[in-house]
Amino acid sequence: MTSIKIQDLTVWWTISLLALTYLLHRFLAVSSHLRHLPALPIFSITWSYICQEPDDVRFKRLIIPYANKHSEGVVLVWIFGQWTVHVVDPQIVYQVNGNITNFPKDIPPWDLLLIRFTGRSNIAMRNGEEWKSLSTIIREAFTTPIPIELFASLAKNLFHVINQTPLADDKGLKVRWNGLSQRFTLDAVGYSVLGYNVDAISTQTQFVKDYNMFMHYTNDPLYLALPIFEKIITRKHAFELVETLKKRLVDMLLAKRMDPGDDIVSFLLRDPSLTVEELRDNLSTLLIAGHEALRIISPSSYGIPRMSQMATNLSKYYVPPNTAVVSNICGVHHTQNFAMYEMRTLASTLLREYEWTLPKDPIHADGIKNAFSPFALTLPRDLDIIFRKRV
Repeated sequence: MTSIKIQDLTVWWTISLLALTYLLHRFLAVSSHLRHLPALPIFSITWSYICQEPDDVRFKRLIIPYANKHSEGVVLVWIFGQWTVHVVDPQIVYQVNGNITNFPKDIPPWDLLLIRFTGRSNIAMRNGEEWKSLSTIIREAFTTPIPIELFASLAKNLFHVINQTPLADDKGLKVRWNGLSQRFTLDAVGYSVLGYNVDAISTQTQFVKDYNMFMHYTNDPLYLALPIFEKIITRKHAFELVETLKKRLVDMLLAKRMDPGDDIVSFLLRDPSLTVEELRDNLSTLLIAGHEALRIISPSSYGIPRMSQMATNLSKYYVPPNTAVVSNICGVHHTQNFAMYEMRTLASTLLREYEWTLPKDPIHADGIKNAFSPFALTLPRDLDIIFRKRV
């Protein structure tokens, strides 16, 4: 009797393992209609995510060598739960981005935590006439005067934080610069875009803590590589945090409607065609775009994914319909003058007050080393700087 039970258990486990293997193969294997395209092994990409490699490191270590070795202009890469065509040839990039009719922006799955925050009614997700109409409004909003005095004032707030830092062994003030600079940028975006005192530099309010925790949740490699896990192993705490942040943004909008200012949100509120949902989604998008992208090292590794609408030949490559395609940039991310003036004002103000040096044996001695970050952002890792007051 016991041997029969063991036999039954063995059969059950064998069937379960075979079923799991079959499902994983169906889910992770390259689809038959894409097998003619050069594909990067999924396990190398998955391991890269597990190790939390920055996008630029993954690009230089895996994608570029693979493309060069096989003399290819496109490479299939597993990203956000699907096989995506990464375009690395500049001529093919032009071909994709120049044909927005056949390659509109792909709408990411709602499972992604970031998309739950930014929504789908923002300028980054819109296509066609909707995008043209919304981009005109956003572009006009950014014609407001650049707040140079604001940047200078925030720089003085940085002085206060730097001067309170304990002295290092060499009598300098050792500051974790990548964290402090992000707090500066969040305050700059808070004032100029939201018209709201985020107070990230001095005290790190609850809003700042919630926002940073939200960005931490988006970094989870398991949910980045396999968004379907949001349905299997739900993160209720993360979803609740997103709803809290979205409600806070709506409260900001309602307050601004009653008391408008010279900020970008007040400008957007003047347009009666924008719904509360559109305003909220664009507000969250501008917040992330400003806080996470407008920085000294601000390249985006690749553009917004696009989805082919019909069968297309990109150079020598046949791309079937309903195929995700991205332009793999890994270069300089051009920003509005707002970011450049922000950086120039901060740098000149700090240089007038301090001398800067790197600590002994820094990891950044031979160039900036980036941290793992989702959604193609390249952010410096543990960038410490020694500040010494000028005499």
